[in-house]
Amino acid sequence: MKKILISIQLLVIIVPVFSQKDVWDNYTCKENVTFLYLDDEFCWITTEGGLIKLDQTDFSYKEYEKDDGLPCNSLTFITGDVDGHKLIGTSKYGISVFDDVGFETIDNSNLFNGQSLGEVRSIAVNSNNNIWIGFHKVDTYSNWEIPRSGGVCFFDGTQWHSFNSENSGLISDYVTSLLIAENDQIWVGTTEGVSIKNGDDWRSYTTENSYLQNNNIQAMCSDGHGSVIFGLDKGVSIYDGEKWTGYNKDNCDICSNNIISIAIDSSGRKWFGTDQGVCVWDGLNWTTFNTNNSGISSNYISSIVFGKDNRIWFGTSKGVSVYDGATWQIFETGKTLNGGLTHPNIQSIAVDNDGAVWFGSGTGDWDFIDEGGVICYDHGNWKYYNESNSGIKDNRITTIAISKSGQIWFGHVFEGISVLDDTSWTWINTSNSVLQSDRVYCIRFDKNDNAWITTDSGIAMFDGENWKRYYPTNYGIRNNHVSSLAIDKNGCVWFGTWQGLLKLENDIGGKNYAC
Repeated sequence: MKKILISIQLLVIIVPVFSQKDVWDNYTCKENVTFLYLDDEFCWITTEGGLIKLDQTDFSYKEYEKDDGLPCNSLTFITGDVDGHKLIGTSKYGISVFDDVGFETIDNSNLFNGQSLGEVRSIAVNSNNNIWIGFHKVDTYSNWEIPRSGGVCFFDGTQWHSFNSENSGLISDYVTSLLIAENDQIWVGTTEGVSIKNGDDWRSYTTENSYLQNNNIQAMCSDGHGSVIFGLDKGVSIYDGEKWTGYNKDNCDICSNNIISIAIDSSGRKWFGTDQGVCVWDGLNWTTFNTNNSGISSNYISSIVFGKDNRIWFGTSKGVSVYDGATWQIFETGKTLNGGLTHPNIQSIAVDNDGAVWFGSGTGDWDFIDEGGVICYDHGNWKYYNESNSGIKDNRITTIAISKSGQIWFGHVFEGISVLDDTSWTWINTSNSVLQSDRVYCIRFDKNDNAWITTDSGIAMFDGENWKRYYPTNYGIRNNHVSSLAIDKNGCVWFGTWQGLLKLENDIGGKNYAC
């Protein structure tokens, strides 16, 4: 790898460091594991919030983030080369090489006519220690990003080469996985089939010219005896060089058709990571491990690797699970020192009277149910509240407000308001209050500790004993869809609606401001 690092000096992005007056502490969400790699001592974990180096014996760990030299915190893949370097894939900055001292980022953007790189989905190292990188093309402006190029890059020890659907036999630029097979053949899985490069020759397999059950290749693995196993979103396909075999829920006891990861143990058993747990096939029987019948932390299995002492490591959407054949261990990547956030989408923040910081997480999508909840950072300690471990009524938090008496009010997408008073919970909704809707947008307390609540159907106020509802007819509200509010130093309450601003002064009437 040393010759690689030397030859790419001109491609390394150097970011100057300037002295700054303000010091920032960053906290990321590391709960969702994207890939695992094991060396002799450590389990290396890539997440959406950075890198974790986990001791396989005592579970002590070290975290690495952008501040430590990574080009970004959104990491997608990791593997190692023969020299012990760690090759780390990122969402849009190529790969970063870690030599146990520092990171160097390889920016291959000049290989695609100067276009930005797609997301690194896979990295493979062949017998000559040459690197292959698979990029998934991004061709929309989703997430405010410009289109980015896909395909495959290859470093031959001296220079980089790129292959895509325009300059080679690669069937698609939407690369999902790579496999180095016998004789250093490179198999490139894509969303439109698989392409195999053997020397200068390319050939491809799709549903049209083979018995692949689906063209969307999500994972690949070689059994070491000439067969390649494909993980698809419609089951498993196996090609032994002559014939194809397919497995799915219609013809076997596999737990899900959505195959995300594959690994084969020393006994030849095939382990399939799915969105419904892990399914193991010994050639005759299928066995499933999921959250209902085992100690695995999540049913979404992104990575499977085999370690020493017959332990199996699983990367999941809720950290890392380790199985020794009898017992399970869990490492909660989402609860590390710098990764205490268990959800990346923070909707609201509030600081309580004792200085603890409360975060409301969950999606902003009204129609999507996910695993958000409330996170509290209390002077170095992280606490978590959700539907399963507390009296909170909905994991999707839209707003947080804290009263002078110390009550913490959490607004929800569909379930009104949950109130935490020390250790007891109260639920406020349309059935037990004058709330016009259980879709709560904003909550604020005024100088008299009155709670003001806005919803998609109007405004309500609670003074600790009595409720009051505000109607368009008697307060001049132009639109009941009230998305925000603020209280100024004079006690006037300002509301943001879908038809401009409303100012409520002394509770005697509203004044509207429109564009």
